[in-house]
Amino acid sequence: MSFRVIKYFGLFIVFQEFIKQLLGLQFIQNIDEFIILILFLVTILNGKFRTIKTDKYFITIIIMGFISNYLNSKIDIATFADLIIFSKFYMYFHVVRTTQISKKQTEEFYNFFKILGLLFLFVATMELFFPFIVKKILWGNNLPPIRDIRYGFYGAGSFMKFAGYFGAFMVFCAVLSFSNYLLFGRKVDLFFILIFFLGIIASTRRKSILGFIIAIMIYLLFMNNMKIKNKYLKIFLLILSLAVIFLLFYDLILNIIYSGLFYLQDYDSLDIARNALFIISIVIGLEYFPLGVGFGKFGGAVSFLYYSEFYYKYNLNNVYGLRPGIDAVRFGMDTFWPYVLGEVGIIGLLLFLFIIIYFFKYAKNSLALISYNNKYFAMVVVLLLIAYLPDTFTAPVFSNTYYIYFIITPLGFLGIKK
Repeated sequence: MSFRVIKYFGLFIVFQEFIKQLLGLQFIQNIDEFIILILFLVTILNGKFRTIKTDKYFITIIIMGFISNYLNSKIDIATFADLIIFSKFYMYFHVVRTTQISKKQTEEFYNFFKILGLLFLFVATMELFFPFIVKKILWGNNLPPIRDIRYGFYGAGSFMKFAGYFGAFMVFCAVLSFSNYLLFGRKVDLFFILIFFLGIIASTRRKSILGFIIAIMIYLLFMNNMKIKNKYLKIFLLILSLAVIFLLFYDLILNIIYSGLFYLQDYDSLDIARNALFIISIVIGLEYFPLGVGFGKFGGAVSFLYYSEFYYKYNLNNVYGLRPGIDAVRFGMDTFWPYVLGEVGIIGLLLFLFIIIYFFKYAKNSLALISYNNKYFAMVVVLLLIAYLPDTFTAPVFSNTYYIYFIITPLGFLGIKK
């Protein structure tokens, strides 16, 4: 696939929500899946598709999902709709990895998103100080949640509408700048790192702030060949840094752990959507061991659009935010791992984790390569996979096209060969 197609697809993705509002066309919200599917089919038809080690694991996950649909419910339109959403990150990966880019194009990619990031940040800054005016100009009567006040500010969403996605975009821009600084040592990149970090703060999303800080800290301590050679000193500095982070973000960290581990015995009393999804996914993982309940049946957008019978079975239809209707589509996608565990079971979850870990290890090993392109995108992938880890507990990271573009594009440019 050509570099230009990938670059301008990214331009469409970051403006997708705004374009939908501007044109008043609801179908634009789902056109990214269609584009990825078409690009994937073109890649196959052009004879550019090349298999790699993880393909067999992902195919196994898909087969298990279909078997689970057959055994536990039925194979219908929801099954195939959800399959596309579940698979789009992997299809897009195979599209991008066919792209050969030069050093000049790598620099162009960085500069392109640096400029976009500054534009989004400018609008977000105006939004912080004049939230009602800016949101009204951007979104008309289709306003995002204006009750989302944190630390005295309305979370800025800029052209992405929702603050969480804007925060993820600022993390992406900050990581691009940080990686460029490590390679070239240009002081101007320090300025952009600071500016985009302020953008992360403007989103008021502490999980984005937390993820970015942890990613930078782990990279500098363990992956950057620093002068700190003593491994015990590194471990001490890591523990010290984690202690400081815990003091700053303790309530967020405890909430993530709390949502995932507690209420195991009394899950029927849960009235928080995210907690309920975590706990019921574990129940499903055990009750429908090892396959789950199948595609389109739990934790994803399709399972709420075609309201799954399993929400009635586990009384989730009475939980605020998960009741039948449009709210369920939004609140029901407030996490990711329950989606995988519930639909493809424990084995599917383990295979999915193996694929992500394999990508991470490949990128980490590529840090030692001499090639500028490989080293740069290896840094970006390693940092983003760490930085977005907290988001996987509160957002559909590997099924949302924003995150998919931010993570998979540099991963594909890295050019995994095996």
